[in-house]
Amino acid sequence: MATRLRIAVRSLAQLTCRTGDIHFRYDESTEGAEGIEAQKVIQRTRPSTYEREAVVKTVWRDDDVELELTGRADGWDPHEGTVEEFKTSRMDPQRLFTHAGSVHFGQLRLYAALLARSQIRVLPWRLRLLYCDPDTRAVTPFEEEMDTSALEAFLQQCCARLAGWLRELEVHRQRRNGRLAHLAFPFRNFRPAQRALSAEIYRTVRDGGALLFEAPTGSGKTMSALFPSLIAMGRGSTDRVVFLSSKATGQATAETAIKLLDVDEAVRRLTVTAKAKICFMPEPVCDPAICSYARGYYDRSDAAVAELLAVGTMTRAAIETVARTHHVCPFELSLDAAVWSDIVICDYNYVFDPVVRLKRLAGITADRIALLIDEAHQLAERVRDALSTVFARDAISRALGELSGDAAKCAAALDRRILELRRQTTRAHDLDRDAFECRLDLPESLLRAAEKLLSALTTDIDSRSNDGTVTELVFALLRLLRAAAWYDASRFAVFLRGRGSAIELDVRCLDASAAIAETLGEYRAHVRFSATVSPFEMTGRAHGLPDAHTLRLPSPFPEERLGVFVVPDVSTLFRQREATLPALARVIEAVVAARPGSYLVALPSFDYLDRVADYYGAQYPHREAIRQSRGMAEEAREEFVEAYRSCNRQIVGFAVLGGLFTESIDLPAGALVGIVVVGIGLPPPTLERNEMAECYGEPFGRALAYEQPAMTRVIQAAGRLIRRESDRGVVCLIDHRFLAQEYREYLPRHWRPVRATSRQLPEALVEFWSSSDAIA
Repeated sequence: MATRLRIAVRSLAQLTCRTGDIHFRYDESTEGAEGIEAQKVIQRTRPSTYEREAVVKTVWRDDDVELELTGRADGWDPHEGTVEEFKTSRMDPQRLFTHAGSVHFGQLRLYAALLARSQIRVLPWRLRLLYCDPDTRAVTPFEEEMDTSALEAFLQQCCARLAGWLRELEVHRQRRNGRLAHLAFPFRNFRPAQRALSAEIYRTVRDGGALLFEAPTGSGKTMSALFPSLIAMGRGSTDRVVFLSSKATGQATAETAIKLLDVDEAVRRLTVTAKAKICFMPEPVCDPAICSYARGYYDRSDAAVAELLAVGTMTRAAIETVARTHHVCPFELSLDAAVWSDIVICDYNYVFDPVVRLKRLAGITADRIALLIDEAHQLAERVRDALSTVFARDAISRALGELSGDAAKCAAALDRRILELRRQTTRAHDLDRDAFECRLDLPESLLRAAEKLLSALTTDIDSRSNDGTVTELVFALLRLLRAAAWYDASRFAVFLRGRGSAIELDVRCLDASAAIAETLGEYRAHVRFSATVSPFEMTGRAHGLPDAHTLRLPSPFPEERLGVFVVPDVSTLFRQREATLPALARVIEAVVAARPGSYLVALPSFDYLDRVADYYGAQYPHREAIRQSRGMAEEAREEFVEAYRSCNRQIVGFAVLGGLFTESIDLPAGALVGIVVVGIGLPPPTLERNEMAECYGEPFGRALAYEQPAMTRVIQAAGRLIRRESDRGVVCLIDHRFLAQEYREYLPRHWRPVRATSRQLPEALVEFWSSSDAIA
């Protein structure tokens, strides 16, 4: 069967014409409308025989590959034999041509080749690449001449190169599908309800659509998502799977699940590691003048990608090994290999963040992709953050010492705009200029000053590329201007904050539901899952998908193995914490004393954690207590987890809700016998959260801004306890609000909470452990 592909000329050029270095381009502030307007102004000077937006189309065939090429040439004159391509940029034209000219001229040559196929011309064609500054309208041309036969040869070369890749991909997919046709579930039996869930996911991936499901921690969500998705891939219903997780631990779980499926090297799977972690250089600055791995990357990348794909399991270690062998950037290598991979495991950002999202994830063959989105309770918050930015005044002051000329003048001008905005805002709202927060309209004059500074910085950024403060300022300006471009008054807000000389401008997305729904709509199928996405109606509102199919799985573990107790008579309200400290310590000790083993105590803040841990340690010095601390080093984190892995130690660990030790750790069977959650952990009231609640509106505004983030952390912490059939234990929730209906609706359906005062708790715990022992 012939491989057929419809591809844009521009995409063909990007795939087949790249040469030379990786180089970050600082011209991202250019808008499409600016380019169109600048192009029109220039084209008005062309003769009457000149044609704008010439449609080009042709079909290229070679044996079993057929390519349909389409596009629009910016302009051409058949009488003079001139073909033009316009690129609008604020970057220095010569530097832009040096870094991207191979692709730009490749695109121009392909347009000319397609136009030449319908023309009879003896004289050479004149190809003109025009770089246009949208502000000054200055035009810098680069020209070359090629005859018709040379253009046709270039077209053949590009198409043949792509055809070779497509043939290799087709051979790989046939082998892959043959292997997946015999894929077996890696365990002897499905857990209760796991087979039905897998069938539902299979139908979603096979037919295209959306599914949101909730399943308890430890019920095998990752395997339940991956196994049927690979079955659907093997049967030709989907081409690729992208597994998204918000944390490295989730990515590691996906890697483990795929390893258990034992698909050998027939299935290419790649894990994308963040640039800052995988970069071989001290600072991840993609500048060929500094980094030899970026210098000449595109001249060596094809061989590196081919070798990496042959590995099959493309972990960080494998990527780094191949990258060092071929002396190429490991991060860019992973992105290029992702184009040809069957399973890509990566962070949310690579799909949802408009700045770093990987268009390459879609591949080049219009792939049908299934998105599997782990920890979906974090999706709305992560996308809101991706669409937001905070620009701090000190980014200017840190870089000022390295600036001169126009850049220094523009930086000083932007700084004056920020100070003026503070003066106007504090005066208008009668605020303390040294400590304030206020919502305001999008400050257009400040943004214009930011654009001018960015333009000045990018004019000669090469001369300052070694200075980190200038690079940070450029990135901060880019983020600010992009966030301002996305700004929509109905879903965004602008906040100005100040403390002393420090001033921050925060362009904040309050409601990301439209952005989430739009992005998910670009994929054939998507499955979102978590242990905490109840109530479904609220999650549907937050994700912009109120009508998606939903499914809730019961716990696969016997209910008798989990005891849930709510202690309502020990207040955790901020003003009463000091007074209730002795009672709280007694409740924690009652839980610990009821059954030998290790325990985790989760609290809403580090300050509260330290007060409780200090008091508990003083009252019960015979207990071995450990605690999480702010900014914990990697070694200290590992020591914290390792303490729970030791069978000879009985630990009482104190950790914060929403942190590493209450959401991400997966401990050995029986490591924990109890978890104590102290307080609801509601976020403190802020102007931003109040505005978010108003933006979402009724009936979910306050819940999404305050209650849902708090209760998600509670359920995630409790989920560390029962993760295997053999696990038993207690969850103790200390706060009267856990009994209120607005909070009870977040609790897992399989929980059976028992109300027990601090005096009743010891007896209730003895009764639970006795009945649990009898069943075991």
